[in-house]
Amino acid sequence: MKKYNLLLVLFACLMFAVSCVEDEVEPPLPDEQQEEEEIEEEEEEQAEQACKITELSYAPGERVVFSYNADGDMASLTTYSDNEIDDKLTFTYTDGRLVKGTSESGGTVDVEYADEEISKFVYKFEGDSDIDEYRFTYTGGKLSKIENWDNYTGDVAGEFTLYGTENFTFTGDNITEYSAVDVDGETFDAVIEFDDKKNAFQNNVGYFIWELDILGFYATNNPISVEATYSDGTSTEVSTQTVAYTYNDDDYPTLRTFTDDEGDTYSDELSYTCE
Repeated sequence: MKKYNLLLVLFACLMFAVSCVEDEVEPPLPDEQQEEEEIEEEEEEQAEQACKITELSYAPGERVVFSYNADGDMASLTTYSDNEIDDKLTFTYTDGRLVKGTSESGGTVDVEYADEEISKFVYKFEGDSDIDEYRFTYTGGKLSKIENWDNYTGDVAGEFTLYGTENFTFTGDNITEYSAVDVDGETFDAVIEFDDKKNAFQNNVGYFIWELDILGFYATNNPISVEATYSDGTSTEVSTQTVAYTYNDDDYPTLRTFTDDEGDTYSDELSYTCE
Protein backbone atom coordinates (compact mmCIF):
# COMPACT_ATOMS: atom_id res chain seq x y z
CA MET A 1 0.00 0.00 0.00
CA LYS A 2 1.08 3.59 -0.49
CA LYS A 3 1.37 4.36 3.19
CA TYR A 4 0.65 2.82 6.57
CA ASN A 5 1.48 5.35 9.25
CA LEU A 6 -0.49 3.85 12.09
CA LEU A 7 -0.24 5.38 15.53
CA LEU A 8 2.92 7.41 14.96
CA VAL A 9 0.52 9.96 13.49
CA LEU A 10 -2.39 8.57 15.49
CA PHE A 11 -3.62 6.62 12.53
CA ALA A 12 -3.54 7.34 8.88
CA CYS A 13 -3.45 4.56 6.37
CA LEU A 14 -3.76 6.57 3.23
CA MET A 15 -6.25 5.21 0.88
CA PHE A 16 -9.38 6.68 0.74
CA ALA A 17 -15.66 8.50 -1.50
CA VAL A 18 -17.64 9.66 -2.75
CA SER A 19 -20.98 10.80 -1.38
CA CYS A 20 -21.92 12.44 1.87
CA VAL A 21 -25.10 11.14 3.48
CA GLU A 22 -27.04 13.80 5.30
CA ASP A 23 -27.95 13.33 8.94
CA GLU A 24 -31.51 12.17 9.53
CA VAL A 25 -33.90 15.07 9.98
CA GLU A 26 -35.24 15.15 13.52
CA PRO A 27 -38.66 16.59 14.43
CA PRO A 28 -38.59 20.19 15.66
CA LEU A 29 -38.10 20.64 19.39
CA PRO A 30 -40.17 22.88 21.65
CA ASP A 31 -38.60 26.33 21.72
CA GLU A 32 -37.34 26.06 25.32
CA GLN A 33 -35.79 22.63 24.85
CA GLN A 34 -34.25 23.67 21.53
CA GLU A 35 -32.77 26.79 23.12
CA GLU A 36 -31.27 24.73 25.97
CA GLU A 37 -29.72 22.29 23.50
CA GLU A 38 -28.28 25.14 21.43
CA ILE A 39 -26.70 26.61 24.58
CA GLU A 40 -25.26 23.21 25.52
CA GLU A 41 -23.84 22.74 22.01
CA GLU A 42 -22.29 26.21 22.11
CA GLU A 43 -20.74 25.52 25.52
CA GLU A 44 -19.36 22.20 24.28
CA GLU A 45 -17.88 23.90 21.20
CA GLN A 46 -16.28 26.57 23.36
CA ALA A 47 -14.87 23.92 25.67
CA GLU A 48 -13.41 22.04 22.70
CA GLN A 49 -11.71 25.23 21.53
CA ALA A 50 -10.36 26.16 24.99
CA CYS A 51 -6.84 25.18 23.90
CA LYS A 52 -5.29 25.54 20.46
CA ILE A 53 -2.21 23.51 19.61
CA THR A 54 0.79 25.70 18.79
CA GLU A 55 3.62 23.18 18.46
CA LEU A 56 4.22 19.46 18.06
CA SER A 57 7.84 18.49 18.85
CA TYR A 58 9.18 15.12 17.74
CA ALA A 59 12.85 15.48 18.68
CA PRO A 60 15.41 18.26 19.19
CA GLY A 61 15.13 20.46 16.13
CA GLU A 62 12.24 18.43 14.67
CA ARG A 63 8.86 20.08 15.13
CA VAL A 64 5.65 21.42 13.60
CA VAL A 65 4.55 24.97 14.44
CA PHE A 66 0.92 26.07 14.03
CA SER A 67 -0.16 29.71 13.59
CA TYR A 68 -3.66 31.21 13.64
CA ASN A 69 -5.39 34.17 12.04
CA ALA A 70 -7.52 36.84 13.74
CA ASP A 71 -10.60 34.63 13.44
CA GLY A 72 -8.90 31.85 15.38
CA ASP A 73 -8.55 29.62 12.30
CA MET A 74 -5.27 27.91 11.52
CA ALA A 75 -3.40 30.17 9.10
CA SER A 76 -0.31 28.04 8.48
CA LEU A 77 1.60 24.95 9.49
CA THR A 78 5.42 25.05 9.38
CA THR A 79 7.67 22.01 9.67
CA TYR A 80 11.25 22.21 10.95
CA SER A 81 14.14 19.80 10.53
CA ASP A 82 17.43 20.41 12.36
CA ASN A 83 15.91 23.75 13.42
CA GLU A 84 15.63 24.83 9.78
CA ILE A 85 12.32 25.36 8.00
CA ASP A 86 11.59 22.26 5.97
CA ASP A 87 8.25 23.30 4.51
CA LYS A 88 5.29 25.58 5.16
CA LEU A 89 1.63 24.96 4.37
CA THR A 90 -0.57 28.06 4.16
CA PHE A 91 -4.37 27.78 4.28
CA THR A 92 -7.10 29.61 2.36
CA TYR A 93 -10.62 30.04 3.73
CA THR A 94 -13.96 30.73 2.07
CA ASP A 95 -17.02 31.49 4.22
CA GLY A 96 -15.17 30.23 7.27
CA ARG A 97 -14.16 26.91 5.70
CA LEU A 98 -10.65 25.80 4.86
CA VAL A 99 -10.73 25.19 1.11
CA LYS A 100 -7.08 25.04 0.09
CA GLY A 101 -3.64 24.33 1.43
CA THR A 102 -0.58 25.58 -0.46
CA SER A 103 2.90 24.31 0.30
CA GLU A 104 6.09 26.27 -0.27
CA SER A 105 7.55 23.08 -1.74
CA GLY A 106 5.00 23.24 -4.56
CA GLY A 107 2.18 20.99 -3.39
CA THR A 108 -1.48 21.94 -3.11
CA VAL A 109 -4.55 20.29 -1.66
CA ASP A 110 -8.10 21.39 -2.44
CA VAL A 111 -10.82 20.62 0.09
CA GLU A 112 -14.41 20.05 -1.00
CA TYR A 113 -17.48 19.83 1.23
CA ALA A 114 -20.95 18.32 1.04
CA ASP A 115 -23.21 20.07 3.51
CA GLU A 116 -21.14 20.36 6.68
CA GLU A 117 -18.75 17.46 6.03
CA ILE A 118 -15.51 17.09 4.09
CA SER A 119 -16.28 15.19 0.89
CA LYS A 120 -12.96 15.24 -0.98
CA PHE A 121 -9.26 16.06 -0.77
CA VAL A 122 -7.40 16.63 -4.07
CA TYR A 123 -3.59 16.50 -3.84
CA LYS A 124 -1.39 17.92 -6.62
CA PHE A 125 2.26 18.89 -6.96
CA GLU A 126 3.68 21.62 -9.17
CA GLY A 127 5.23 20.23 -12.34
CA ASP A 128 3.75 16.77 -11.76
CA SER A 129 0.62 15.44 -13.47
CA ASP A 130 -0.02 12.84 -10.74
CA ILE A 131 -3.17 13.52 -8.72
CA ASP A 132 -4.47 11.79 -5.60
CA GLU A 133 -8.10 12.15 -4.54
CA TYR A 134 -9.52 11.04 -1.20
CA ARG A 135 -13.29 10.71 -1.33
CA PHE A 136 -15.25 10.59 1.92
CA THR A 137 -18.53 8.78 2.64
CA TYR A 138 -20.67 9.27 5.75
CA THR A 139 -23.40 7.11 7.22
CA GLY A 140 -25.69 8.44 9.93
CA GLY A 141 -23.54 11.54 10.23
CA LYS A 142 -20.30 9.63 10.86
CA LEU A 143 -17.40 8.77 8.57
CA SER A 144 -17.85 5.26 7.17
CA LYS A 145 -15.51 5.04 4.17
CA ILE A 146 -12.64 6.80 2.41
CA GLU A 147 -11.56 5.86 -1.10
CA ASN A 148 -8.23 6.79 -2.67
CA TRP A 149 -8.49 7.44 -6.42
CA ASP A 150 -5.48 8.42 -8.50
CA ASN A 151 -4.56 8.98 -12.14
CA TYR A 152 -1.22 7.17 -12.20
CA THR A 153 -1.56 3.56 -10.94
CA GLY A 154 -4.15 2.32 -13.42
CA ASP A 155 -3.64 0.73 -16.83
CA VAL A 156 -4.65 3.88 -18.72
CA ALA A 157 -2.38 6.89 -18.13
CA GLY A 158 -4.26 9.89 -16.77
CA GLU A 159 -7.45 7.95 -16.05
CA PHE A 160 -8.67 7.92 -12.44
CA THR A 161 -8.86 4.45 -10.88
CA LEU A 162 -9.61 3.22 -7.39
CA TYR A 163 -6.40 2.42 -5.53
CA GLY A 164 -7.69 1.54 -2.07
CA THR A 165 -10.59 1.69 0.36
CA GLU A 166 -10.73 2.28 4.11
CA ASN A 167 -13.79 1.48 6.24
CA PHE A 168 -14.54 2.80 9.72
CA THR A 169 -16.76 1.73 12.63
CA PHE A 170 -17.57 4.12 15.46
CA THR A 171 -18.37 3.37 19.07
CA GLY A 172 -19.82 6.58 20.43
CA ASP A 173 -17.63 9.40 19.11
CA ASN A 174 -14.49 7.34 18.42
CA ILE A 175 -13.35 5.08 15.59
CA THR A 176 -12.89 1.71 17.25
CA GLU A 177 -12.61 -0.57 14.20
CA TYR A 178 -10.77 0.01 10.94
CA SER A 179 -10.23 -2.03 7.79
CA ALA A 180 -8.42 -1.25 4.55
CA VAL A 181 -7.70 -3.00 1.26
CA ASP A 182 -5.73 -1.81 -1.75
CA VAL A 183 -5.70 -2.71 -5.44
CA ASP A 184 -3.05 -5.39 -4.84
CA GLY A 185 -5.21 -7.15 -2.28
CA GLU A 186 -3.13 -6.12 0.72
CA THR A 187 -5.29 -5.68 3.82
CA PHE A 188 -4.93 -3.85 7.10
CA ASP A 189 -7.32 -4.19 10.03
CA ALA A 190 -7.22 -2.58 13.46
CA VAL A 191 -9.11 -2.45 16.75
CA ILE A 192 -8.57 0.78 18.69
CA GLU A 193 -9.17 1.77 22.32
CA PHE A 194 -9.34 5.34 23.64
CA ASP A 195 -8.88 7.41 26.77
CA ASP A 196 -11.56 9.86 27.99
CA LYS A 197 -9.53 13.05 27.51
CA LYS A 198 -9.61 15.79 24.86
CA ASN A 199 -8.11 15.30 21.41
CA ALA A 200 -6.02 18.30 20.32
CA PHE A 201 -6.49 17.59 16.60
CA GLN A 202 -10.24 16.98 16.40
CA ASN A 203 -11.83 18.95 13.53
CA ASN A 204 -8.44 20.50 12.70
CA VAL A 205 -8.65 20.47 8.90
CA GLY A 206 -5.19 21.96 8.40
CA TYR A 207 -3.42 19.22 10.34
CA PHE A 208 -5.66 16.61 8.71
CA ILE A 209 -4.74 17.50 5.13
CA TRP A 210 -1.06 17.63 6.07
CA GLU A 211 -0.83 14.36 8.01
CA LEU A 212 -3.97 12.46 6.91
CA ASP A 213 -4.47 11.67 10.58
CA ILE A 214 -7.93 10.13 10.52
CA LEU A 215 -8.19 9.43 14.24
CA GLY A 216 -6.87 12.86 15.01
CA PHE A 217 -9.57 14.57 12.98
CA TYR A 218 -12.64 12.40 13.61
CA ALA A 219 -12.17 10.98 17.12
CA THR A 220 -13.23 12.89 20.23
CA ASN A 221 -10.65 11.23 22.48
CA ASN A 222 -7.09 9.91 22.16
CA PRO A 223 -6.15 6.34 21.19
CA ILE A 224 -4.37 4.37 23.89
CA SER A 225 -3.97 1.04 22.08
CA VAL A 226 -4.15 -0.31 18.55
CA GLU A 227 -4.16 -4.03 17.71
CA ALA A 228 -3.38 -4.26 14.00
CA THR A 229 -3.33 -7.09 11.46
CA TYR A 230 -1.62 -6.71 8.10
CA SER A 231 -1.75 -9.26 5.27
CA ASP A 232 -0.22 -9.28 1.79
CA GLY A 233 -2.10 -12.42 0.76
CA THR A 234 0.74 -14.81 1.59
CA SER A 235 1.71 -13.82 5.12
CA THR A 236 0.08 -12.08 8.06
CA GLU A 237 1.59 -9.82 10.69
CA VAL A 238 -0.11 -8.91 13.97
CA SER A 239 1.14 -6.06 16.13
CA THR A 240 0.01 -4.08 19.15
CA GLN A 241 0.95 -0.50 19.91
CA THR A 242 0.07 1.55 22.98
CA VAL A 243 0.18 5.23 23.86
CA ALA A 244 0.62 6.76 27.32
CA TYR A 245 -0.19 10.43 27.91
CA THR A 246 0.55 13.30 30.23
CA TYR A 247 -2.22 15.92 30.24
CA ASN A 248 -2.50 19.62 31.08
CA ASP A 249 -5.11 21.10 33.41
CA ASP A 250 -7.56 21.32 30.49
CA ASP A 251 -7.24 17.55 29.78
CA TYR A 252 -5.27 17.94 26.54
CA PRO A 253 -2.19 15.72 26.01
CA THR A 254 1.16 17.44 26.48
CA LEU A 255 3.33 14.32 26.18
CA ARG A 256 2.65 11.15 24.17
CA THR A 257 4.77 8.02 24.55
CA PHE A 258 4.26 5.34 21.90
CA THR A 259 5.33 1.75 22.63
CA ASP A 260 5.32 -1.13 20.15
CA ASP A 261 5.03 -4.82 20.99
CA GLU A 262 8.80 -5.17 21.01
CA GLY A 263 9.10 -2.57 23.74
CA ASP A 264 10.55 0.18 21.56
CA THR A 265 9.32 3.65 22.49
CA TYR A 266 8.95 7.02 20.83
CA SER A 267 7.70 10.29 22.37
CA ASP A 268 6.54 13.69 21.23
CA GLU A 269 5.40 16.83 23.03
CA LEU A 270 2.43 19.12 22.38
CA SER A 271 2.22 22.80 23.30
CA TYR A 272 -0.90 24.98 23.44
CA THR A 273 -2.30 28.41 23.99
CA CYS A 274 -5.31 28.12 26.29
CA GLU A 275 -8.02 30.63 27.07
